[in-house]
Amino acid sequence: MIETIVDGYNLLHQSPTMQTGKGPQWLHRQRVRLIEYLASLLSPELCQRVTVVFDVHSPPSQWTRDCTIAQIRLRFAHGYPEADDLVEEMIDLHRNPSGLCVVSSDGRLQKAARRRHAKWIESRRWLDELLEQAHHNPQSGHSQLPSEAAKDQLLSPEEVQAWLNQLYPQERHLAEQDMRRNQRRGHR
Repeated sequence: MIETIVDGYNLLHQSPTMQTGKGPQWLHRQRVRLIEYLASLLSPELCQRVTVVFDVHSPPSQWTRDCTIAQIRLRFAHGYPEADDLVEEMIDLHRNPSGLCVVSSDGRLQKAARRRHAKWIESRRWLDELLEQAHHNPQSGHSQLPSEAAKDQLLSPEEVQAWLNQLYPQERHLAEQDMRRNQRRGHR
């Protein structure tokens, strides 16, 4: 199963939940609004595989450095110069980076994902795709994976690829680029 690490403030600035303001309480409300928004778009199964990382000098008093809200894991980069450092560490330490997707528009994190052969997607594009999936599945109100009840039914390789293409189209785009590049090399 693919796990997703989200660059929290990067996504927040792309999110329609972002409101103007300042101060620690305002920032806390923005984080909560973002997590609630994501939980409304993602199925419970997907929520459990999402970690959102935020920069902080110290975690908000009501939360620990590592907590779960609406089944989405939050990590606060307390003790790190910035959240990017924690995200890079998480990518580097991941046991199966090919089963990892990094959501960020930050070139540094995209490069770190590519270096470990993890998938990545721009924050705005990820949000747009979640909204599109929710639009196509309005009765549930959130994006879906195949139901847990269907777990005992094996998916064909084509069905697996269709799901991967839907959830992580950036990876498909990169694979197509690699294929075209290899074809050109073969014709020389």
